[in-house]
Amino acid sequence: IVYDIGNSSYCGYDIEKEIMNLKNNIKLFHVKDKNKSGENVSLGSGIVDFDKFKNTLSLLKANQRFTLETLRGKDALSEQINNYSFIYDVLNR
Repeated sequence: IVYDIGNSSYCGYDIEKEIMNLKNNIKLFHVKDKNKSGENVSLGSGIVDFDKFKNTLSLLKANQRFTLETLRGKDALSEQINNYSFIYDVLNR
């Protein structure tokens, strides 16, 4: 399973419950954020609860793989640097 935290959050799912129920089958996480209209936004500026995501990951035993599926913005390189820095900081708090 590829689990998309942005889509799941937008659809109103509890990402903690879903991840724990699917934990043995998740092979990759798509890390993205969405606003209330369902549009991709910069990480941390939308509806995804990244602290809950991080806390749930800490309960999993295996190493996790991620891909950033994020907004490109007007300056794609700057946006990617900001998104990478954001998720790095979240995961290393």
